[in-house]
Amino acid sequence: LNCSATILAGPTLRELGRLTREFEEAVLKEKRSSGVLSFTDVAQMAVSTLTENLGLRAYYKRLFRYIMIDEFQDNNALQKNLLFLIAERMDRERPFVPGPEDIENDKLFFVGDEKQSIYRFRGADVSVFNKLKTDIGVTSGESITLHTNYRSEPTLIEFFNTVFLRVMEGAEKSFEAGFSPLGSRAANPAIKPLIKILYHPYKEEREAGYLSGDEAEAERIASFIQEAVEEKKLLVSDGKE
Repeated sequence: LNCSATILAGPTLRELGRLTREFEEAVLKEKRSSGVLSFTDVAQMAVSTLTENLGLRAYYKRLFRYIMIDEFQDNNALQKNLLFLIAERMDRERPFVPGPEDIENDKLFFVGDEKQSIYRFRGADVSVFNKLKTDIGVTSGESITLHTNYRSEPTLIEFFNTVFLRVMEGAEKSFEAGFSPLGSRAANPAIKPLIKILYHPYKEEREAGYLSGDEAEAERIASFIQEAVEEKKLLVSDGKE
């Protein structure tokens, strides 16, 4: 039935393809005439140049001995390819993007947390970050997990472990973020942790006179910060008081 529907929709699909090509050509023409490049354009041009120009790639391979990328969960395959190009072994010179087996040992270092990926709208792909564990294993690389949170109080860590184990359980797809319980440091006796849960009833349609969910969230957070600062309710411990 799906095949039949596709065949019957042939004329519509062909017209959609023609319209898409026409739109793409118009966008590219405008970019060329105005000299405007998007974020993706810049990365794509860099990858294309370094893939084809082996001399230029060799220059940048020599230029950087170590490369460390923080927050890598917010990157994508294009950006990973760019890093692989300038981290390629010096004895490799082939006109295509190198694979994990072509990477120089002890050159690339990635830091990130798939649970903190928030740039999907800009093309971030968590599956690329998650696949790194397999990629770096090809070159005898090592994946190190930081199991202890030293920033937050143990009471908060216990709360996070309880909530997120349920929210993120069953993460099976490569693009899904999994969660493992975190350890914590010793409690600071000068600090009393406080957990506030703020919620906004879900409504299909916005009611007259009421803020939307996003607006209500922003207003409540701003009010909390203002109140905490003006009334000195949000204090920082110096270790004693």
